[in-house]
Amino acid sequence: MKLEIPGYESMMIHHILFDYNGTIANDGHLLNIQPLLNALSKDFKVYVLTGDTYGNVREQFQMTNVTLVETKTGLEKGEFIETLNPKTCIAIGNGTIDRHMLKKAAISIAVIGHEGCSTQAILNSDLVVKSIEEAISLIVNPIKLIATLKE
Repeated sequence: MKLEIPGYESMMIHHILFDYNGTIANDGHLLNIQPLLNALSKDFKVYVLTGDTYGNVREQFQMTNVTLVETKTGLEKGEFIETLNPKTCIAIGNGTIDRHMLKKAAISIAVIGHEGCSTQAILNSDLVVKSIEEAISLIVNPIKLIATLKE
């Protein structure tokens, strides 16, 4: 997806990175967004970065087309996005552990979900939304993203 946002460099987005717990899951259980993840995976390579705190993450994604990436620390999340070229990534998260990933991404979205959102996630994001559905809606309908971020 090509993004032209006034005040930003022209972007070609190929990758969407999601934090798991607190962003797309609550208490270790994936929220009811499998269809949205599968829809995104038609146009982007979709990754879920997780430390698998609850030990059940693989079973949560059996019906999705996402790639799970085990990351135990925020630095590991930051290192992973570097392997993809951060300028081609949208990162979505809610925790302090996500701050490195959010800071490096071309576009970063902090989600205030069931666990809230850390100040560090907010300070390292381009925008903040109230739900994961709202974050995904910005990607599916990028005119909203452009309207919010343009200078």
